Amino acid sequence: VGTLPGQEEWKNVEMTGYVKMLSPTLTTESSESSDQDEGSEDGDSLDPHLTWRARGGRHNDMVPCEGTALNGGLYLDGKVSWKKEIWHTGGYSDARGVSEIPSSFINKWIGWKTVMYNLESDSSVKMESYLDIDADNKWEKVSDVKDNGKWYADTSDEEFYSANCGKEKDYIITNSGHTATFRSDNLIFDFKNLSIREIKAP
Repeated sequence: VGTLPGQEEWKNVEMTGYVKMLSPTLTTESSESSDQDEGSEDGDSLDPHLTWRARGGRHNDMVPCEGTALNGGLYLDGKVSWKKEIWHTGGYSDARGVSEIPSSFINKWIGWKTVMYNLESDSSVKMESYLDIDADNKWEKVSDVKDNGKWYADTSDEEFYSANCGKEKDYIITNSGHTATFRSDNLIFDFKNLSIREIKAP
């Protein structure tokens, strides 16, 4: 979802959608509703999952430094988590805010919502994710992460700094981005009512 003409880039946002996870795919290809050249994510991208993400632009090898993102992940096995991507693809962090949901997601409609907003004069960022497990508009917070530093890219210094993006390994993604993405990896699913809106940070 690109920023609308004449509007400020996506920054403090709420991304919401309803999905029905059906089964893993038989290939390792990924799909997304924007930026068809994005390619694979980090090492666990083979696990079937959805990612609602924002705060970057294109994610490809031609413009690696444009590929920043905060990634709210929902996995077929019931796991939720957050990761950040400082550059594409050598700037992924480990997962934080990991929760295991004691309910099957398979073949039922559920709501998935990710929220990100800056705090403390744009020096830190808060990430929250919510599930509407019975698709009845009753949302429960399932993950809550704050990044104010010391959340490092999970790659060697040699690989991380090879992109020359001018960012530190624990760069806090407080920046805006012109593209937000509703992404899937290795998952057959139905979806409806996808939305994104800018919100006011506290």
